[in-house]
Amino acid sequence: MSNKPLWLIIIGVMACLLCSCTANRRLPSWIQNKPDANLYYSSVVKVSKYTPEYREKARYDALKDISMQISVMVDGSVTVSETEAWGISASDFNSIVETSTRNQLSDVELAGEYETKNEYWALYRINKENYRLQRRQNAEAAMRLAQDLMLKYDKALSGSRVDFILVITMLFQALDALSDYPDYDFKIVSGDETIHLYSELLHRLWEMSGKITLECQPCASELVARRFHNVKLSVQSLWDHQEGKPIQNLPLTLRFVRGEGDIIPSLYTDAQGKAELTIKRIKSFDSPQTLQLAIDKQAILQLSSHPLVQKMIQAQSFASVNLDLRVRRPRIIVQENTAKLSSSHLNLLKDRLREYGLEVVESLAMADYMVRLEVDSQPGAFNNALNLYSHLCTLHFTLIDTETGEALGSGSVSNIKGSGNTPEMAQQRALQEGIKKLNQETLYLEVYTKIIGF
Repeated sequence: MSNKPLWLIIIGVMACLLCSCTANRRLPSWIQNKPDANLYYSSVVKVSKYTPEYREKARYDALKDISMQISVMVDGSVTVSETEAWGISASDFNSIVETSTRNQLSDVELAGEYETKNEYWALYRINKENYRLQRRQNAEAAMRLAQDLMLKYDKALSGSRVDFILVITMLFQALDALSDYPDYDFKIVSGDETIHLYSELLHRLWEMSGKITLECQPCASELVARRFHNVKLSVQSLWDHQEGKPIQNLPLTLRFVRGEGDIIPSLYTDAQGKAELTIKRIKSFDSPQTLQLAIDKQAILQLSSHPLVQKMIQAQSFASVNLDLRVRRPRIIVQENTAKLSSSHLNLLKDRLREYGLEVVESLAMADYMVRLEVDSQPGAFNNALNLYSHLCTLHFTLIDTETGEALGSGSVSNIKGSGNTPEMAQQRALQEGIKKLNQETLYLEVYTKIIGF
């Protein structure tokens, strides 16, 4: 047997090893040995070239890595007690610091890149000393901005009324500016004393929740379920109840704590600190029901761009006031002016209305709605062979809103036939069949769509 195949295998293996060694020698040194850690925050990342937009992915991964390195340095200078003073947990604090740091890495440079057929390497770095200097300058600029905004905030509160959007925007902008630098000591001289700027801003934020009061009139109301009311409630917002300053542009929200209905969920106070809330309709039959009027925290959150400040806003408890609603079922009366229907006929109709969830009453003064009946009946032919009398009737009803007098709807059943051994029996049976047909068809449609429907 020839040794030629064996030699070919040996030569192939040696060639592969040689190529592998050559490839390793060609790899840039920074892939295996990161740049001087004393000089740079740096990151070497490798991404498959089959990844969509792999270069952008490499940059994203590198910035995330560098921001984690920086956040470790920042976290090391902030104690757990300090993070708790900010109103958030240490883990949330670290995550927010990392995110805000990543957003500030505009000067990170692409210091090297290397590609093979399938993979992409990149070296990103930023000079530590330059970054610290730039960060210090940014922190000092943020402190000057925050101090100016705090002065403007205090001045805005000294007027005869408080513009909520104006003052809280200034407060949030000041907090947003400082929140990227939790490791800096923002002490400033104010008058004859030294104060901590961030603590002063936080104090104003916590104080705000206790300064705002809401008043609502009436504080209780009786409403009819499923009825369109458009009930107006007057709201007054005040800054510091003793001073009684009206708060304009205060975002408010209204929601059901118990019950269900159609309301206008949000609005803003006017220049007098007032707003008018509208309850359109109560859907649920539950009683009592409760509406809560509160400051719209979601609207406030949109005024801050910093996740740390948003976390603290979420933890705030703002003023709210409850409105109690006594709810009753709609009341309806049945009237028939022709005196052709007996009480048993009318009871069939009343029982059907009760099945719809309505309260049937006998007094027009108590009723919210009225079913007015008109009956037209006439004798039919007599059947000699069977000795039966026949009768034809037509029943027409009108559904009326007793408060406005408005006719909400109407309907009829026509040519309903009844028969019996006497003319009176034939008439009674025709009227009874007419009531049944009315209950099964047109009356239900009108009552459902105009009174109890959603």
